[in-house]
Amino acid sequence: MRHIIAVLALYLLPGIPLAAAADSLAVYSNVCINKDSGDLNGIRIVVLRLGDASYLAMQQASGISFEEMDLKKISPDELSKGKISFPYEYQKRSAPFSGTISEKAITGTFDNKSFMKDYGWKIIQLRRVSPSQKTYGDCR
Repeated sequence: MRHIIAVLALYLLPGIPLAAAADSLAVYSNVCINKDSGDLNGIRIVVLRLGDASYLAMQQASGISFEEMDLKKISPDELSKGKISFPYEYQKRSAPFSGTISEKAITGTFDNKSFMKDYGWKIIQLRRVSPSQKTYGDCR
């Protein structure tokens, strides 16, 4: 699935102005490196707008890499109102996400106390990062 997004992004970006490309593809992340283990922690969300359709791909950091992306269609109407929601499953239990989205960040929660507790989150804040980000800061 990640190959599809990469191919779409590479195919679409060269033919459109830079400002439009920034509106078409946005990456939000709280991924960091655990100082003790060297493992990646956190999640990243990619929002892709293609014409009238909007898609979301979420990845969890796992060890030294990321899990496979899961591409979901999301509501462009919600996005235009600064809202974002999507279904998610954690340990075979429903964990839907709901929150807000802006040019700078996604803020919200997963409706699954286990998921939030396992990661030590009360509220998730993902700041917008460069799609080509390859380095991550230390976890705090």
